[in-house]
Amino acid sequence: VKPYWEDSFKSINLFKNLYYYILIKNIINNKIHIHKNLFYLFENQPWERCLCFFYKKKFTINKLFGVSHTSIRFWDLRFFNSKKIDLRMYSPNKICFVNKFSYNLYRKDFNNQKKIKLEALRYNNFKIKFNSKKKKKILIIGDYLDTENLIIKSLLMKLSSYKKNSYLYLSHPANPKNIYQDFKFLNSKDELKKYNVSKVIIPHMSTSVIEYLLNNKDVIIFLNDNMPNMSPLFMSNYKGNYVFDLKSFNNNLSQKKHILDYKLDALKPFGINKKLVNWKKLFSYDFKK
Repeated sequence: VKPYWEDSFKSINLFKNLYYYILIKNIINNKIHIHKNLFYLFENQPWERCLCFFYKKKFTINKLFGVSHTSIRFWDLRFFNSKKIDLRMYSPNKICFVNKFSYNLYRKDFNNQKKIKLEALRYNNFKIKFNSKKKKKILIIGDYLDTENLIIKSLLMKLSSYKKNSYLYLSHPANPKNIYQDFKFLNSKDELKKYNVSKVIIPHMSTSVIEYLLNNKDVIIFLNDNMPNMSPLFMSNYKGNYVFDLKSFNNNLSQKKHILDYKLDALKPFGINKKLVNWKKLFSYDFKK
């Protein structure tokens, strides 16, 4: 606990938190003069508490929408009111969830908040295009943590079936480093339309696992021995293909294509299309009240 305590009260994080506190306070008090509907990405970061507090303090009528843009994991305690205290002043009035699994996890917490369905905008382009006429490739998804990427790389290089021309690497937006000099490096998902991807190797913390499963791809989830299983699939009804050592890695790569499990439906995002029915309903009716 000591290093985390010092990180919060002695390191640069102390100044970062003070900066967010003063910045948000000044914006709400000096820049927002009339009541507005306020939307923000709901991740339960510390600055969000400041935003909710100062907004509710200034406006008696308030509509704060916390928009969950990805699936909530059961282990992520940021999203749960573990002390069972009243956090209404520090929380949004309405929380929007991306799928049934997240909704069911969260519905018991923060009883004073209304839970509503809104389409996650990141899934508007849900279908990923691939080229089935090309030679099959294996796609590796990068993580924002270097440690996760290096663990996958270290085992990958030991595979008996390792062929550098068989792999593609798509980096994480927050960590664009290319750690695979011999692989084809991709900057975005749009580039996947040139390739025929048969299997996808994904770090366990990544929420993109849901996207590739629903695009009917064989997904291998890479675990880290030094961490608990942080996959959004864990504790759901869907049984993922997990690997943690060289033997399990080899076995999963050699297996034939999996059959998409119907239990994945609970993880499927609401309204995976561009119609945005729930957003339009919100703008048409709720904002007129």
